Amino acid sequence: MLLGDASVESNRDYLPPGEAEAFPTTAALAATVNAIHVYVDTHNGARAISVGLYANGASGPGRLLAAAQISMPPAGKWSSAALAPVAIAAGTRYWIAILGLGGTLRYRDRASGPCAAQTSAQGGLRSLPSSWSPGVNYATCPLSVYLSGQLAPLEPVISLEPPAGGEEISGGTTKTSTSTTSATSMTATSTTLSSSYPSSLTSTTTQSTRSTSAISSTSTSTSITTSTTSAPPAPSASFTYSPSAPAVGQVVHLNGSGSSCAAAPCAYQWSDDGSPTPPESILWPLGSGAELEYAFSEAGTKYVRLTITDALGRVASVEHDIVVSSSGTTTSTSSTTAVTSSSTSSATTSTSRTSTVTTTSSVTTTSTSSTSTAPLDCVVLPSACGYPDQSNTGVPAGTTLTPASGEVVVRTPGSVVKGLKLAGTIVIEANDVHVEDSEITVYGSQHGCSEPCGGAGILVRPGVSGTVISHDTIAGGAESGENALEFCIHAESNETTVTYVYSHGCTLDAGSGGLIEDNYCLESFEIPGEHYECIYYGGGGGPITIRHNTLLNPHGQTAAIFLSSDFGNETEDRIEENLLAGGGFVIYGGGSGSAGSVLGPVIVEGNRFSRLYYPEGGYYGIAAYFNWAVTTWSGNVWDESLALVPE
Repeated sequence: MLLGDASVESNRDYLPPGEAEAFPTTAALAATVNAIHVYVDTHNGARAISVGLYANGASGPGRLLAAAQISMPPAGKWSSAALAPVAIAAGTRYWIAILGLGGTLRYRDRASGPCAAQTSAQGGLRSLPSSWSPGVNYATCPLSVYLSGQLAPLEPVISLEPPAGGEEISGGTTKTSTSTTSATSMTATSTTLSSSYPSSLTSTTTQSTRSTSAISSTSTSTSITTSTTSAPPAPSASFTYSPSAPAVGQVVHLNGSGSSCAAAPCAYQWSDDGSPTPPESILWPLGSGAELEYAFSEAGTKYVRLTITDALGRVASVEHDIVVSSSGTTTSTSSTTAVTSSSTSSATTSTSRTSTVTTTSSVTTTSTSSTSTAPLDCVVLPSACGYPDQSNTGVPAGTTLTPASGEVVVRTPGSVVKGLKLAGTIVIEANDVHVEDSEITVYGSQHGCSEPCGGAGILVRPGVSGTVISHDTIAGGAESGENALEFCIHAESNETTVTYVYSHGCTLDAGSGGLIEDNYCLESFEIPGEHYECIYYGGGGGPITIRHNTLLNPHGQTAAIFLSSDFGNETEDRIEENLLAGGGFVIYGGGSGSAGSVLGPVIVEGNRFSRLYYPEGGYYGIAAYFNWAVTTWSGNVWDESLALVPE
């Protein structure tokens, strides 16, 4: 690594298609970079990524120095591309920019980091611009991207030690001249040159001697000696851990400070290989830093690896087997209906946490053993398992908010509403509007409310398209009573994109479908006679994708996800990789309305169902009102045991 950040940072971030963002970085050494490497996060939707290097400008990136495009990058991995060679200077600031094409780009950066990223003011981009137009600055930096290449050869620094006696020094040559009546005599005396060079080298050069009839020349040897400085030694990795025999839930101190890494800055990455065979890339990240404290949530052997990457891109790693005992562990008791369940210890990606989930049920269970490499009880701390929760959704930490109240009506296409702390409602009446990084509190539509009132935190009018709602915190002004809020977002017959929204005490109404991804919902409000669900979609529109959300409904009625045919047919519905709990049934499958039917396909795959509130996931069970003839149900498991959940 010669420029950038080779660590997989902890903050999951995204860019809508056609939008670019740049991240500053400073070169530690002079070099020529010719390749760029970017970490593409899970759930990436971009079909291609444009990545580039910019010179520093007056208020952000300046001129584009080189760019490359990566097509169909794999998610959850590093992707690389060749770059036209660019010489970088030590101590000089540069910017690395990314642009997603054909879908939402998912990547990693650091929340509240040491630098500030900057978006481009240009939208609808198909490639990185040749010169940057400054947009908005964010404290999410650095980006998990780096450049590699070759160190620049260092020029020798030459010092002359001239002889005494009337000499003239010119261009590195020492000349002494004496005039006579019959001839000219020129004598060159020895000169010693010393320099520093980045490789071991000592050389002696003897200059030639020439004579003519008119001129007598004597030339002695000139010795050029280069005293050299070799490149810093490659890093070496070592670490200790204590206690030597940890138990589940006990904090383990991982100490890599005994490692050596001379070519700073150095990146320390901790991971669990998951098995005795080292994986091709990091499988289960544990954290970063020379020292780390970590508590394993399951018993078994943990194949802990420390990987060090220095400023020259050189890598060293070491692995130790840490045996975690079950002594002192908390328990997880679960029940499963008419299905063989499996539950064993495994390597885990969870951070320090313990959980006790105890359920009772009269249903007979059958248990067999299997091996798993996924964490359990993710509902206790979803972000430790990579799911959304309050820590990684909503308004980003450090965002400056501008107070406002009442109704904000947006009528200009392409507008961006950003950085508001609003007591009221945002009404969207134009296409392609973005609502970002805002905190919205509204006091419901019940009679008698004395604060700013509205039926929704964000209301999208009929016929509007291209709405994107991201990184917002939306809540009702009260959990119950006349000021409780029914809808966080109410899209009236529109396809809408909703990502990284933290909603509590209200429902997300998906209108006519769209994308609902990476959101956190705690459905805690109480309005007598109303439905309680995190996501509602009444059919009659286009496809809907509900992916990688945490949706929790402690009420024993309705659902975490409520699909119906209240307004027309349900066509393509995708419910994938969510963490779900509560409601009457956890998922209503669309067949409960009277204005249409479920045409499908309906895909329910890779979800986790928790018994956090009820022994059967929901008060009555997992699923209801599905058209099973058009439904694919696969890979859905219980959060507490990873046992398969049948349809």
